[in-house]
Amino acid sequence: MSDIISAEQGKVVAERLLEQAKGVEVTDEHTASGMTALVEYASSQLKRLEDARVALTKPLNKQVRFINDQFRGTREAFEAVKNEGRARLKPYLVRLDEQRRAAEEAERKRAEDEARKAMEKRIEAERADAEARAAAEAVNPLDEPPPPTVDEYDADPSALQAELYAEPEPPPPPAPIEKPKAPRGAQGKAARTRKVKKWRLIDKSELPDEYLMVDTAALNKAVKGGATKIPGIEIYEDAEVVVK
Repeated sequence: MSDIISAEQGKVVAERLLEQAKGVEVTDEHTASGMTALVEYASSQLKRLEDARVALTKPLNKQVRFINDQFRGTREAFEAVKNEGRARLKPYLVRLDEQRRAAEEAERKRAEDEARKAMEKRIEAERADAEARAAAEAVNPLDEPPPPTVDEYDADPSALQAELYAEPEPPPPPAPIEKPKAPRGAQGKAARTRKVKKWRLIDKSELPDEYLMVDTAALNKAVKGGATKIPGIEIYEDAEVVVK
């Protein structure tokens, strides 16, 4: 088998070799030697691919690290400024939110109170009108108008009617409740709070299993380091094929 020229060509060769390997059952020395050669070849190509990848990415990674180092200190300083400003704004903004909610609640109660008073006023007017009609019918059962007085002849009928049925002057509307305004910076951006859900661990023993993550790296390190017993873990030996 010849060396692979490129990664693209290597993928084609690897896929073809994989299909061949799946069709071979190792039953004797001949097939075992062939499969060993296949593993050996795949290992050598993996090393060549990794060497080629590192040769291409190492200079780039070095440059990226250099650029990141140049910006890291400044970014961290500005992150600290932003976090400090947020921390100092938070108590004030929380108070503003409480005042805003209180103003909205007062506005809601005032609207409900005005609606209730309007309803009571309408009911009272309807009741008074019904009583007046009932009294008029009781005095004049035939629904005939009473004889006019001398003063009523001289009075303007429309003015009298307007005076009798005039609605009382409504009280002036209450001044609107002023809600606190969010502070704004020089660029016009407003500072405000928003509700975000967070969590803190209270009792690990009550945490459901789906929220527990096994630290495989730590377990591998412990087992390879010679650990023989870890609660909840079975430590065993398995065979791993190595071609050197």
